Amino acid sequence: MSGVPARRVLRYAHRGAWSRQPGGPRENTLAAFAAAAGAWDGVEMDVHRTADGRLPVLHDGLLGERPIGTLSWDELHAAAPWVPELHEALRLCRDAGLRVNLEIKAGSDFYPGIEAQVLTAIQRHGWAEATVVSSFDQVALLRVRELDSRIATAVLYAGRVLDPVGVARRCGATGLHPEWQLLRAEDVAVMRNAGMWVATWTARGPAATSRLGALGVDAVIGDPA
Repeated sequence: MSGVPARRVLRYAHRGAWSRQPGGPRENTLAAFAAAAGAWDGVEMDVHRTADGRLPVLHDGLLGERPIGTLSWDELHAAAPWVPELHEALRLCRDAGLRVNLEIKAGSDFYPGIEAQVLTAIQRHGWAEATVVSSFDQVALLRVRELDSRIATAVLYAGRVLDPVGVARRCGATGLHPEWQLLRAEDVAVMRNAGMWVATWTARGPAATSRLGALGVDAVIGDPA
């Protein structure tokens, strides 16, 4: 309707506001998260767990050929000193006023007790209201909700799903994070009418963000460059 401002779509920097240019900040680093402050509403980050129970923020489950879960923190940090711990990343985001989309890459079947550790880290910095915990691992999301029903959770998925709202409800999730390519306005309408928070991933550029916002999503998780 003319004269009525459009609903603002939140923008999350995918793995931080890292640069694709040589010499730019690496993804999922404190520098990349700090670079998002002021230009983005929030950041998306990924978390694994080391063999000695630390929570590194990084995307890949392997360092070379070794699974992250078999490495100690000292081994991981010696090979990749730019990788922060979750509590450092959350503290930075809180201080910068950045919302957080925190993806648990794998739940307790791979990293026993990770859900409770993630919640402790979020609560430690008082940033629960600005944090959404997401995962492809629906059992992990169910465990998060069982541990703390106040935390916002979202089901990540790619491709077409027959009943995404039903999937979300079965694991107690409050949101859905579909991949952007196959997302349609009618899908978003069903999700939002069911009371779900909808954020889509991973778009690049203002044109894509504008198009996805027109579908009715609440947020777009976008690559910074």
